[in-house]
Amino acid sequence: MDEQKLLKNTAINSFVLMLMVVIMSTVYTHNNNTLIYAENDSGKIPAFFNDKKDNDEARNDNMNNVNQEVIVDKLGDKYLIIKKTNATKLNVNLEDLYMERSISLTIGGLSKDSLDELTVIRVDQGKEFIGQPIAAKDLPKEQSKDEKTAQQANNEKLIQNTSNDLSINQSNDVNNDTNNDLKNDSNKNPNEELLVPEIITASGNILSMNDVVTTENAMDPVKDFNIQYKQEANSELYTAILYISLDDIYAQIVYQDNENIYIDLKRPKDVYKKIIVIDAGHGGKDSGTYSRDERNYEKDVNLSIILKLKEILNNEDIKVYYTRTKDETLFLNPRVNFANDVEADLFLSVHCNASESPEPYGSEVLYNELDSSEDFNSKMLAEICFKEIKSLTNRVNRGLVEGSEMVIIGKAKMPVALAEIGFMSNQQDLNFLLDENNQKQIAAALHRVIIRSFEEIERK
Repeated sequence: MDEQKLLKNTAINSFVLMLMVVIMSTVYTHNNNTLIYAENDSGKIPAFFNDKKDNDEARNDNMNNVNQEVIVDKLGDKYLIIKKTNATKLNVNLEDLYMERSISLTIGGLSKDSLDELTVIRVDQGKEFIGQPIAAKDLPKEQSKDEKTAQQANNEKLIQNTSNDLSINQSNDVNNDTNNDLKNDSNKNPNEELLVPEIITASGNILSMNDVVTTENAMDPVKDFNIQYKQEANSELYTAILYISLDDIYAQIVYQDNENIYIDLKRPKDVYKKIIVIDAGHGGKDSGTYSRDERNYEKDVNLSIILKLKEILNNEDIKVYYTRTKDETLFLNPRVNFANDVEADLFLSVHCNASESPEPYGSEVLYNELDSSEDFNSKMLAEICFKEIKSLTNRVNRGLVEGSEMVIIGKAKMPVALAEIGFMSNQQDLNFLLDENNQKQIAAALHRVIIRSFEEIERK
């Protein structure tokens, strides 16, 4: 009896084990696809899915395989498809160049020239766009070295002629003058020689509003792209680098299956629960204020503080966009326009002050007094910011200052604060600002400002 029972149990266990092997093999074969997630600066996967189950799966490092049906179901209205020439799993890395409204996609393990214009497909609302974007065909040819030098000189002249505190009223005066010129020129055919607005991007490129071509209700999300190849070390394979210029700012989610690489282009607000834009004032050719001996520049102090803040925020579940993380020239309008375009919850700009006299000292925070939101507004953000900075320096200049006439404040569509940490022209303030430990303390204070502000937003 015991022997028969043992044989029966052994047979049952063998059957169960064999069944499990078959199931696991089937699942693996069916799901031999890869899902890659858009990440924030800390490398964390954001909570972009709509329900808890999907969110938990997204944060599970073992969830590497999904089938094509799942991918297609996840894709939104706008996405890109990079067609593969074989079923090999490729090494894919995406860099979000958001201030340039572009992405850089690196794909390893390819044969040379395996990607071309026909393998990059763009989809909007079910309509496919293949080949070189229409707008890109009308772009000027590559500038010569002399032309680039002349363009650079012109850009520098623009920077020198642009006041750091250009008011919105001044901007409106320019627009009114332009409108009057158009109205007075009544002899022209209204369908000819229309004034086409131009946009100077953060990278210095000049774009025209008619670069974007619409077809019915669908629009090609790609304005231009190019593909470059680099041979991999000790290998016959190549790495392709795709530089893709987009029509807007997106949060990207990258998927991969045996046939394609997919880049889902989502509205940042649909992906991230908390969004802040942090601005290191000035940069590049625009040095901002400076010390009385002209050896220390505001742009460098601002950036140093922001980079220290970035190290802290990397550990937070907050999507942070930085207008700059290096010493580069950036106009005022692209900074605030970017914050508006990503629909940021908060906009924080860090600056240092200066005066012709060495006497003025202390901190102040500018805000938009026209922001009358009953929930969380610009003044509330400025109050939190000023309190934290004051606790460090205990030196006050004007406290809270109305600043709606400043472009970067007045044009912001969200709570905004511009923090003037101290005076570069005052020796005591300068010593404080240049000290490495003090910069870390300032960064920590700004971190508290951000956390407290989001807590206030959630309570409203």
